[in-house]
Amino acid sequence: ERVTKSADASLTAINIMTSPNMPKAVYIEDVIERMIQYTKFHLQNTLYPQYDPVYRVDPHGGGVVSSKAKRAKCSSHKQRVIVMLYNKVCDIVSNLSELLEIQLLTDTTILQISSMGITPFFVENVSELQLCAIRLVTAVFSKYEKHRQLILEEIFTSLARLPTTKRGLRNFRLNSDMDGEPVYIQMVTALVLQLIQCVVHLQTEKETDTSEESKESNKKVDYDVFITNSYETAMRTAQNFLSVFLKKCGSKQGEEDYRPLFENFVQDLLSTVNKPEWPAAELLLSLLGRLLVHQFSNKSTEMALRVASLDYLGTVAARLRKDSVSSKMDQKSIDRILKQAPAGNDEIQQLQKTLLDYLEENAETDPSLLFSRKFYIAQWFRDTTLETEKAMKSQNQKEEDAAEKKHYAKEVEITGEIMQKAENRKKFLRTILQAAPSQFSTLKMNSDTVDYDDGCLIVRYLASMRPFAQSFDIYLTQILRVLGENAIAVRTKAMKCLSEVVAVDPSILGRLDMQRGVHGRLMDNSTSVREAAVELLGRFVLCRPELA
Repeated sequence: ERVTKSADASLTAINIMTSPNMPKAVYIEDVIERMIQYTKFHLQNTLYPQYDPVYRVDPHGGGVVSSKAKRAKCSSHKQRVIVMLYNKVCDIVSNLSELLEIQLLTDTTILQISSMGITPFFVENVSELQLCAIRLVTAVFSKYEKHRQLILEEIFTSLARLPTTKRGLRNFRLNSDMDGEPVYIQMVTALVLQLIQCVVHLQTEKETDTSEESKESNKKVDYDVFITNSYETAMRTAQNFLSVFLKKCGSKQGEEDYRPLFENFVQDLLSTVNKPEWPAAELLLSLLGRLLVHQFSNKSTEMALRVASLDYLGTVAARLRKDSVSSKMDQKSIDRILKQAPAGNDEIQQLQKTLLDYLEENAETDPSLLFSRKFYIAQWFRDTTLETEKAMKSQNQKEEDAAEKKHYAKEVEITGEIMQKAENRKKFLRTILQAAPSQFSTLKMNSDTVDYDDGCLIVRYLASMRPFAQSFDIYLTQILRVLGENAIAVRTKAMKCLSEVVAVDPSILGRLDMQRGVHGRLMDNSTSVREAAVELLGRFVLCRPELA
């Protein structure tokens, strides 16, 4: 009974604190800290042991039982008091994330909150609590830069406790078409994607307002730099996460094998890529591609990690090929969306506007979409910045080779056009940032013009111009390159990767480099490599007799 009363007291306190327009006096540090300690204590000692048997402590001090065995034995019956406490704790956690939006808290409190927010992801059967925790941790991650590294480290130290059974593995339901089979990903993947997305901040003009005219152009530059830097911070966070996670996939460390965990993570990324609410998935995959190529091309990397990296890259390359085959761009649908979109002369801008409107509209039901929206704006901003830099560079080189004078004038003109276009795009993104939400509702198109499927289409279309969608050739060349390696394991795995790609698109065997590669491996010294090559050919003869 005391526990229930305390839960009610905590809830009352936090509800008062998160009510609109409360005076500063309400946010009493002591109360907030007590509340967090209470929640943390009951999560560890009351709720986790009830919901996930791994957290139970045997009072008779029995022998050490492995976590899998514990999970297999458990019964799912729970007392009413426990369920009630669980629901109240979920409420407290989701209200805490609102409190973070309102009030700046001290570092010690934030440390408590972030460690409490991360524990639920490594406990089974608490998916409602995990959803609340995602909001809580992203709120901390977004506002408190100093704590980002600590949060990521905490996730890494707990990774080994992730559930690996099929039943408890994927609980986060993705939006999907009404009739399609629902797709699920792991809560941890959802958390990581949200964390990367919430790093991006966009200054609104009000925050950078200065009265003097002279500062106008200066402000514009600072503003551009601010957005680009913000996006690059997100990139660094993603890079950091991937490289640490991948390093753990080398040889087994004690009992812990991280490879199945990483494989699940890659599968989740492939499920979320090109979905409107997960822009970070594409960024993670393109960084991952580079990282994997680096790992397996480097002969000093340990063998287990090289083979694993090849394996993951094969999966990613096959998926890329599948996408490009299936979406010989659904041009008709894109044209239909463009017709309904607000008039404009730049197709890309119209599609970007449509996508941002779609996210803005649905943000009422899912607040995390606001992070996705900011992420897209910053990404497009950075892309245009890079485009102009590239154009400038190539022009400067052309100036140096002034010998080809005939073409020179034309080149300058083309560069000028690119610069103009890029400037227009930036201007367009700036106007979107300045439009207050209230004006937005009047600018909105009818909400029924774009549904979730259209959103996915637009994202896929826009993504097809970004580096990841165009990296298939690079990946394929790299995989073909290691076919000549001394290590048998690497050659066999590379052959299997090619086999995966061919299964998706048999016409790839029409390429000369593919034919050479496969042909050479049919004469390989190692039986396993020859077997893999024959298997690859066998698949094709069945799919495409004419290529054989």
